[in-house]
Amino acid sequence: MKPKDKDNTGQRPAPHTDDIDFGDLDFGLDERKEVLKGGGEAARKQISEVLKKFAERKKAEKATFWDNVDSEYWFCLCFQSRAQKEDFLRAMKWDQYGDKYLDGAEIARAMGVKISGMPRIPKTKHHKSWEEFVKKS
Repeated sequence: MKPKDKDNTGQRPAPHTDDIDFGDLDFGLDERKEVLKGGGEAARKQISEVLKKFAERKKAEKATFWDNVDSEYWFCLCFQSRAQKEDFLRAMKWDQYGDKYLDGAEIARAMGVKISGMPRIPKTKHHKSWEEFVKKS
């Protein structure tokens, strides 16, 4: 049965939960449907738990988002000449890490400086042919 494009109010009707693909997420909808049939306190409690989990997940996803898009992870040192920059890098023994873009985590590790861990970055999948292409490059 094809859903109506619009109901008598001119708005699209809300989709049924059976029509929505939540992927691997399991909200225990089948168990909740049985509880909701009876109504009452148990149903309110379970709905409250579900809403709480949604709020917790929203908060965690927001924190992860900001960790992943934060652009304040670098700083810049400026000198009056290239020679001054190179003198500084040699004196700090940082010249082995490059002369322009240095890996701060690598330098901190070498200097024994403890820094906080990396933010959680979602793993991405890539095709094997891409790996082969990169190896050939």
